[in-house]
Parts: sequence; structure tokens; C-alpha cells
Amino acid sequence: GDVDGLDSKNEEPVEQRLHAHLLSIVDKTLKRYTKKESSLLIELQKAQKREQYLHRGNLITANLYQIKPETESLIVTDWNEDGTSMEIELKLDTDAYSSAVEEANDLFSRAKKLKRGSIIVQDLLFSNEKIMEQLNFLRSQINDGFSELDVLLFLKEEMKKSPHIDSSTIEMPSALVKKSGKISNVKQMKASRHYTPTFRELKSPGGVKILVGRNKRDNEMLSFKIAKGDDIWMHARGCPGAHVVLKISRGGPKPTDECFQMAANLAAFYSEARSERKATITLAEPKHIQKPRGAPLGAIKLRKELKSMLGYPEDVPTELKEKREECGFFGENGTRSLGVKSKNKKKHKEERVIRKSKKSEQHVKRKKKSDESNVILSETDFY
Repeated sequence: GDVDGLDSKNEEPVEQRLHAHLLSIVDKTLKRYTKKESSLLIELQKAQKREQYLHRGNLITANLYQIKPETESLIVTDWNEDGTSMEIELKLDTDAYSSAVEEANDLFSRAKKLKRGSIIVQDLLFSNEKIMEQLNFLRSQINDGFSELDVLLFLKEEMKKSPHIDSSTIEMPSALVKKSGKISNVKQMKASRHYTPTFRELKSPGGVKILVGRNKRDNEMLSFKIAKGDDIWMHARGCPGAHVVLKISRGGPKPTDECFQMAANLAAFYSEARSERKATITLAEPKHIQKPRGAPLGAIKLRKELKSMLGYPEDVPTELKEKREECGFFGENGTRSLGVKSKNKKKHKEERVIRKSKKSEQHVKRKKKSDESNVILSETDFY
């Protein structure tokens, strides 16, 4: 049987086996939608031909009154969809057809065989593209959670809700799933019991304490054990980042607008929005922070939002910027992303520009509306 997450016949840890299983499902689904995309592109070419047939047929029909039996070509007015017009030469295919009426009828007949117009096919292509974006996003999440069983189990449950994935293929053998869940719970319990937080602690202009999480375990502890009562919880909206808590104690200094602004700036600075000029920051009361069942460490859901405000990453204290440049930025996964040592400054600056460009593109994509917008780990619900 299974012992400590290992199978007697297969010594791979449960995490690796679940990771490979989920990745295989997503890759097969991506393959199916890639094939569908190719079919739709072929259909789009045919659909565009259909419109050419209709356009020419209508042009001939509209000018039958001035086409004589011996006419081979004539100058006609061609109207565009925007209401503009232009004079063009209409050449009739006198070799293939005995009359202009016969040519027009054949064009309409050929167009009728091409069932869907290009606008419909383009809509289908757009929907297909959005689904593939979601699947690729899911694939990256699975890879990011390669060694984290709680993350993989959560993603597995989210995949079951997706209308684009065959849910019957998601489940693994019940013995493995049961063992996996048990190990995951033990891991989280041990981690929370023995973990020593590494929060950043700062003082606001009004003397109020501000705590900033350095990694996902810090974030978990800040949100569910440290934040209480009148405290204010903050997080950059729509992107990964640190959980920030403005500690408001009875009898202590009351937070001013400057205190709130400093906390919001820190939430923006210690997030993936740190290269932007400004970022929207979500504020909430601790009592409205919830832990979704099966969610990975550091992931929360808000029952109710207090309000939102803008955070300005560049307005944090200079020493924080210098420290981050020297030491690097610790993300929610507990690992350090790019730090800037002097010998690598140019290289890392270029990489930050590239990341900023990518984030801008993702922001534009998120603005697009689509009926297919069933994104795994909703950016607006989870933090």
C-alpha cells in the first residue's frame, strides 16, 4: 500500500504523480482546442470567400439594368459597409457564363453552401483563444505548484468546475487522493504550528504599526492570526503580492490618511504591480477574510470589501527600495525573485521592462469581455 505518500511499485512522491496527471489532462485539452483553432481558421478562409461571392453577386444584380448581352465590363458604384462608395470596373466572366444573371445566380448558390459567415467564425475563434489562454494559465499554475501538494489538490478541484475540461478524467485512484489529502493536511498543520513569522514591521507617519508579509506563510498568519478587530487588511488587486495589515489598537494612535496611504503604497510595492506607476489596493476588515476549503497556503477569499484606494510603489521609503535592490524581492511562494546586484543591474533592468510590458498586455486582455471567462483561481476573488 501507500506509505508516506509513496507507492510501493512507484517510488515517485504523490506531488510528482499528481503534477504529471494534471499536466497531462491540461495538455490533452490544449491539443483539442489547438486542433479546433486550425479547423476554424480553414473555415474562416472559406467564410471570407463566401462573402466575396455574395458581394460580387449583389454587385452584378444591382447593375443588371445597364448590362447588355454583349457587355464584358462596365464601370459601377461599389458601396462599402461604412456608407462610402467608389467607382470600380466590373468584369463579367463571359467565358464561364452565358449571361450576367447566370453568373450572379451561381455566385449566390456557391455562397449558400458556405454556411457560417466570417463574423460568426471570428467570434468562435476569439472564444477558443480565451479558453486556450485560461488553459495555459492553469498549466503555469500546475507547474508553479510542482512540489506543493496543497496547491495541486486545490487546482484539481478547480479543474472539475471548468466546462472546458472533461471532469471524468480528473480523478486519480481513490487511495491516492485520500492519502494525498491526509498528507496535505498534516503538512499544513505542522507548518503553521512551528513556523516563525518574518513580517516586515514599519511605522506609519501617524505612529501606527504596519505589518507586511514576506512569503505565503507570513501572509497566511497575517490574515488569519494577526489581523483582528479594527485592523485593516490590504492587498494589490488582480495580481500576486504581500498581505499588508494596518494594526489599529484600542488606546493607540488613530490612523490618518497618510497612514492608510503608506500601507497602500507598501501593498503596491511588495506586489507584481511594483513596476507600475500606481495600483488599485483592496481594503477589508479581518472578519470578512475567509479561507476557501482546500485552498493553498496564503490564498484567501473576501466575503466583503471595505473599499479600494490607489497605492504608489515609488512613494515608499527610500531605504526599502535600496534594500530590495540589494537583496531581491521575496514573493508569495517564499522564493526570491530578481535582486539587483551591481554587476547585473543592466540585465535585470531590461528584464523588469519586459515584465512590465507583459503585465500591460495581460491587463488589456483582462479588460476584454468574453462569455467564456471561467478563469481558474479568479484574480478578483482570491489573494
